[in-house]
Amino acid sequence: MPNSTVPADAASGSPGPYSSEWREARGLAAAIRFDQLYANWLTARGDRANPAHDDDDEAATLRSDREDEAARLLFATPAVLPYMIWQKIEAFEFYFCGDGECKWTDRRQVAFFGCIKADLARFGIGK
Repeated sequence: MPNSTVPADAASGSPGPYSSEWREARGLAAAIRFDQLYANWLTARGDRANPAHDDDDEAATLRSDREDEAARLLFATPAVLPYMIWQKIEAFEFYFCGDGECKWTDRRQVAFFGCIKADLARFGIGK
């Protein structure tokens, strides 16, 4: 199996890391990863909001921590396709507009905004 960090052997016929097939497969994997992170955030958000859960403080804190981690991972991952920026904006609105019951003291909304701005710049949106 060829190493993905070096060009493929011409005799093997497998795609090298600079081929369009390799870049396409890598982009598809990144898109799937981003979609999974978005789904994880939605799941964690829904789990925390589920009224069927007990009011146990420890369990509620654990659910809140899972949602926080899912949000951080979502924002820290670059959008692969432009529509993914809208998914980040949805999450940003949830926290920024007060819908999210977050008790953050570290102003991570500012960092989240910076992540969205970086995605916009990467796609050349707003030039």
